[in-house]
Amino acid sequence: MESQDVRASTLDALRRWAATDRPTLVAACWRAGNRNISELARIAGVGREAIYADLRAKGIEPTRTREEPPTMPTTTGQADIELPVPGWRHPHLVNVRKSRDWRGVRYEFSTKPFTGREPEPELPEEWRNIHPSDGDGERNWERSSQRHTEIGLVRRVWARAHFGYQVGQLLGRRDGHPYSTPAEHWQAFVDARETLRTAYAALDTTLDNMWKSALLRVVDAKGPAQEAAEMWDRRASEFAALDGWLLKQLGEDEYPTHAIRDAAKEHGVDTTDWLIESHYEYTETWTSTPAIAEIEKMITAGDERIRQVSGLAGTGGH
Repeated sequence: MESQDVRASTLDALRRWAATDRPTLVAACWRAGNRNISELARIAGVGREAIYADLRAKGIEPTRTREEPPTMPTTTGQADIELPVPGWRHPHLVNVRKSRDWRGVRYEFSTKPFTGREPEPELPEEWRNIHPSDGDGERNWERSSQRHTEIGLVRRVWARAHFGYQVGQLLGRRDGHPYSTPAEHWQAFVDARETLRTAYAALDTTLDNMWKSALLRVVDAKGPAQEAAEMWDRRASEFAALDGWLLKQLGEDEYPTHAIRDAAKEHGVDTTDWLIESHYEYTETWTSTPAIAEIEKMITAGDERIRQVSGLAGTGGH
C-alpha cells in the first residue's frame, strides 16, 4: 500500500510541475516504480523520446527495466531503527525500512499504539508546500514524497484508534428523550416495534365482538413505535457518520467490514443486531431513515390488511 502511495504522488508531481524540472520528476517517477514510458510521456505532455532522454540525463537506462536499482543510503539515530530519509518524523513512527528492487520503492513501518485521544497527525507547516524541485531537486522530491507517505500511514493508524475511542464515547453518551444511552434507545425501539407487531398479529385471532378493542391497541402502539424509531435513527446516524469518516480515512481497501461492531465489542457492547446503515441513508436521502422506514412499512402492510378484512365484513350482510 505504501509503495503505491509513492508511485501515485510522483505521478501527481510530474503532472503538476513538469514544466519546471521535468527530468528530475521523471526520474523520481521511474525510481518509484512507474515504468510505463507512454504513461509518463502522456502525463508530462511530451513525446516518448523526451522521456527516454530525461531518464538517461539522470543516469537511468530505461531499456534495462529489470535491473535492480542501487539501495539508497540511510541515516539513523539509533542502531535498531533504520530511517532512510533524514528530517521530520512523527513521534509514533518508530521504525521505517526502505528498499528498492526492479518494482520500485518498498516500505515497512512500525508505530507506537495510539490511544485515539491524540489530535490528527499533521506534517509540520514548513513541509506542507515544498516544491519538489526546490534545492536539490531529486533528493528534495524524495524526502517530500516519503514524508507524505509516512504521514499517510500514521494517520491511518491513528484513524483506527480514534474511531475506537469515539465509538466508546458514543456508547456511553446519554442523549435524547428519554435521556438514555444508545443501547437503551435501541432496546426501546425493539420493544415498541414488537408491541406494534404483536398488536397487528392479534387481529387475526380476535373475535368479532372484540375487534374494536384490538384496533385501539394498534392505534395506541403506532405513536410510540414511530417515536422510538425516530430516536433510534438519531442515535444510529451518529455511528453511521463515524463509520463514514473511517471509510474516508482508510479507503475501501483497508476499511474493516464490521468496524462499528468490532469497536463496540472492545467496549463490552454487542451491536450485532443494531439497525445502523450507511451514513448516506441518514444524510442524502429523500425517503425515510432506516428505522422509521421499517415502522412505516409495518404500518402500511398492517393497515392494508385491516382495510381488506373490514371490506369483507362489510359485504357479509351487516
